[in-house]
Amino acid sequence: MRCWGRLALTALLLPAAVVAAPVVSVRRGAPADATLKSWFETLDRSLERADAAQARLAAAAARPAVRDALEAAGAVEAIAGDYAVLTGDEKGRADAAAFASSMRSRFSAVPPTDPLGKDALAGVFSLETPSLNRWIELLCQQALAVPGPDAKASANALAALEEDGETIAETAFLEVSPSDALSPAVRALLSASGSSVDPAASAVVSGARAWISKDGAALYGDFGAGGLIRLRMGSPGESALDQNAFYFITRALYELGFAVSVDNGVLEAALSGERLRLELDERVERFGSAWRAVETGRGLRAKLSGYLADSPSQEENASRVDALARIFAANGRLPMLELSNLSASVAAYRNNNDAREALRAELTKTLELLRLGVFPPDAPIGQRTLDLYYNNPVRAAVARGELISDGDAYRRSPRYRPLAGLGAPVAPRHRLYDWSAVFAAGRPIGRIGAAAAFRAQWRLDAGEWLILRYTRSAADGKLASLVADGRSLDDAIGTLSSLGLLKPAVEPRVRETFGRRGASNLSREAFGTALAPGSSTLARVTYDRSKAELGGRIFATPFVGIGDRNAVRRSRGLLTTAGGSQAAILAGSAGVPAVDLPSGRWSESSGLSVDLPVFNAAGEIESFKRVVVREGEAVRLDPGRGVVSFPTPEEQSWLVAMEEALTAYDRGADINALALWASGRLAALSAPVRAEFGKALVAEMETRSKTGVSPEHLERIKRVVASGGG
Repeated sequence: MRCWGRLALTALLLPAAVVAAPVVSVRRGAPADATLKSWFETLDRSLERADAAQARLAAAAARPAVRDALEAAGAVEAIAGDYAVLTGDEKGRADAAAFASSMRSRFSAVPPTDPLGKDALAGVFSLETPSLNRWIELLCQQALAVPGPDAKASANALAALEEDGETIAETAFLEVSPSDALSPAVRALLSASGSSVDPAASAVVSGARAWISKDGAALYGDFGAGGLIRLRMGSPGESALDQNAFYFITRALYELGFAVSVDNGVLEAALSGERLRLELDERVERFGSAWRAVETGRGLRAKLSGYLADSPSQEENASRVDALARIFAANGRLPMLELSNLSASVAAYRNNNDAREALRAELTKTLELLRLGVFPPDAPIGQRTLDLYYNNPVRAAVARGELISDGDAYRRSPRYRPLAGLGAPVAPRHRLYDWSAVFAAGRPIGRIGAAAAFRAQWRLDAGEWLILRYTRSAADGKLASLVADGRSLDDAIGTLSSLGLLKPAVEPRVRETFGRRGASNLSREAFGTALAPGSSTLARVTYDRSKAELGGRIFATPFVGIGDRNAVRRSRGLLTTAGGSQAAILAGSAGVPAVDLPSGRWSESSGLSVDLPVFNAAGEIESFKRVVVREGEAVRLDPGRGVVSFPTPEEQSWLVAMEEALTAYDRGADINALALWASGRLAALSAPVRAEFGKALVAEMETRSKTGVSPEHLERIKRVVASGGG
């Protein structure tokens, strides 16, 4: 299995020997100017306050108390003060502070531990009407829109990326707070840079955040947990060539996965952790690709007159520019831009589509043999996607010892033992952190008894990695054991904290639940994280918000948008793959159980799919089996464990019927109706299914008996099951 080198113009791959790891060097000068440093530190503090406040609101949403409103009001006041410093907008600060003060006055005579009344919920949680949550969101978004001080003349650091003695990228920037570790924000700036410093660009690094601006375009990136990447750019001019070049930039950003809008000639493109979950390396890459799209669009203008000369219409112009945007998204550049005849070069490139599709099949076959997944079926083939979905996974596998090289090809190492060293209980102090960002990056590696084992891996430098292996209990989904390969746990935790991936835990306010129902089956389960607490629930899935609004279904969506709010409120459960505090707040305040499943993949044609592990006798993973969840199929959400279960097609019909019968029982506790239904159902089932059905029904009633349901009801169901319905 070879590592692949650079693409030819035709986008056919050339096999290449493994090159030496790139080297990043950073040279630093004088400390940042005090005024500049203060401004960026204020922004960092404001964003951290907002993240913490919204995390507390998300945790409290299921059962909020007056103290939660008071804490949120205090957060709004503090963030508003930061906002005024950042923007100079004293009126905006006063408006936010006045709203927070009005909420304080409203509860001045109410004990902090009292439940928050229904009439006050909107004023605390809503994003659609004025609320404390909305003010936190607005203040941060408006602060991020401010360009900030001009940092170009104050650059105090120079970073360079070298490979085989050649400078690949170089950038000068203002470093607000120097660090011995290589920040992902510095790597992002290098990803956006050319082989020499651009004297016209301004760049800043402050903690895990980076800014770059030039000629009316400004790009911001937050490389903490679930951070935002956002580009703003004004239209470059009124001419047809200017507008076509501008259109290329918008389309290229769209192809890169950004949400793109143009309003009054101003382009805004955003990639938010609330809408699309990306790993750290992927966010670094998207930041660089977004800036290269801007620079490519500006350089493309001179070529467009010839490329569009014989175009008969605006529609054809758009089609031709769309083709360039797709080529850029595949390659991270336009490889034919420097050639004299752009039209002929694009035609030659497109003539090789069949060869690229054949290459996709070859790459997928190789990745499957190496047990590294598949090349995404909907990703275009080019140098950029080759690095993202083939070279980077191979490099990561080499770093953790899973692959070895014989000088020409890679193969799996016979000494690789993914479960070695796991099993010792995690120290109590390590349970005090919120591990959800680590869980989101985790990939299954096996099982140890009833615990599921995972690996999470992050690139820290060109050749340095942080690798964690851990287990999660099948009983409650919590961290059970943890090891850090090649370093101490304290060092690993410190690194994760510095990257914004590990924060103190905020325990959710749990409503009364029935906990986990039935037996755990790690071969039919995918671990995620709970977005909102609630009882385990099984129902048929819908991707259609209008069907979800009718009730009775689990609403599955990559992320929760404003138009999805009624669908979430009326659904039986919420299943997302991007999570986020706003989705958690909405589901929690509506009393809807919700689970976020980062490992899920989305397709416009088939919906959600998940790769479930196939274990060998030693508990290691032999392969993965892909499960595609079609509209109307059933899944079970278990927020108590942060798990989504995928019943087999044979199980779904009787499980859904059981869920509906138990839901009716929960509403009225009519044991006679439940027993009569169970007896008839058992009598109609075959012996193997009857045994499984009876076991599951008894397990369901046992969980209810722990929450106050009459023990006599449990005994009644046990007798029905024992009789087989006869």
